Amino acid sequence: SAITTATNTNTNYSAFLVHNYTTNDDVSFTTQVGVTNQQFSRNIVSVIASDLIASETNVDQAANINANQSRLEQEDFGFFAQEEFNYQDKFIATLGVTGDKSTNNGDINEFFYYPKASLAINLSNFDFWGDNDFLNRFKVRAAYGEAGTFAAFGSLFTILGNTLIDNNVGIIVPTTRGNPNISPERQKEFEIGFDAGLLNDRISVEFTYYKKKVQDLLLQANIEPSSGFSREWVNAGELENRGFEIGINIKAFDSEN
Repeated sequence: SAITTATNTNTNYSAFLVHNYTTNDDVSFTTQVGVTNQQFSRNIVSVIASDLIASETNVDQAANINANQSRLEQEDFGFFAQEEFNYQDKFIATLGVTGDKSTNNGDINEFFYYPKASLAINLSNFDFWGDNDFLNRFKVRAAYGEAGTFAAFGSLFTILGNTLIDNNVGIIVPTTRGNPNISPERQKEFEIGFDAGLLNDRISVEFTYYKKKVQDLLLQANIEPSSGFSREWVNAGELENRGFEIGINIKAFDSEN
């Protein structure tokens, strides 16, 4: 017989300010700033009873009772600022930065900053493009951005276990050692591509080449046994993904019937 009770409470607070401004030359600016706060609280208690007496189903009516409890407490805080610039839908640019901190990091008060930027040019909106019935729309674009992944809950602590020796309760050292200097993973991605419309947008083509690198990977690494542990949470290693994406949309039929 088993009984499990789980209490999970997540609260999210956010505040944003957005300001739009357009000049007489059709230059528009969109300014955004904001703050976010996320709080996670989880408590799971399970009781498993085996070798029950006769037909009893209560967990206290058993020869063997095993109780487990798992708790998680995490709080994340962040802010961001972003500026978007649009000139007559010919040049479109974005600059922004995000700052994040978390109780899962080694230093819970340290902010980690992640910038981003993008630029797009609608060549088909310039006067020199003219009326092109075959290639009526063509936009080139490039973007760069960074993001972070917080460490797992508890990875900065060495979590001791419990034991029972001669009916005396005690604590034992675990096999995994915490790292008080643990920090987030950092992801960096760059992409470049174009969007095109042919035959009055009857055919749309999208092409993107991307390159993504992840640094300070979060993982459990094997360490020397003489330390008294076998593994430790560390920021180590790099991972890189490269590739391209192609999308083609075709309006094969477009008529009243």
